[in-house]
Amino acid sequence: MRKSFLGARFSPLVVWNTSYRFTSSTNPGPNQPVTGSANPTATTPKAVGKDEEKEEYSIPTAEILDAVRRRDFSAVQSHAVGIAQHKWKEEHNIPAACVVLTLFTWFFASGSRRRAERACRATEARVEEEAEQTLELVNTLIRKWRQNVQRAEQQLQLILDKNGELTKDIDRMTSGLRQCYVDTRAAAK
Repeated sequence: MRKSFLGARFSPLVVWNTSYRFTSSTNPGPNQPVTGSANPTATTPKAVGKDEEKEEYSIPTAEILDAVRRRDFSAVQSHAVGIAQHKWKEEHNIPAACVVLTLFTWFFASGSRRRAERACRATEARVEEEAEQTLELVNTLIRKWRQNVQRAEQQLQLILDKNGELTKDIDRMTSGLRQCYVDTRAAAK
């Protein structure tokens, strides 16, 4: 008995086709008329040995591509069943499982790598944006500090100017007081 990818539910979907030479469990036996065919005299072929059946079968590539283009799922499925029933051998199971596992691992690893790259790019963009904001903030603070220093220097210069004026006034008053003090001494003699 051959293993099939289809469950018991789907086995009636497989139809008889003379170019593929496979049947479902609902089709008539050998040399019995095929019901529903275009030719009422058509009969199913005689039972063929496994080796002969596998040698006679060839993959109908053009029909498969045509079914894919038409998006005919049932035709694609029947072709897949035909390939599985006629070409697949048990010794292909382990290599096929290894290939599937390798492909799955590769897709998983490449997906993880892409996620990591996206996360790194997002982190780089966020850090760059924060660095630009920090640089802008530092430049703003430096400008404000320079303005404050200039204001403080102007105020200090104003204080120094007023201090200079006060010093001149005090010197004038001091010299005026000395003259008054000298004059009163000279008048007393």
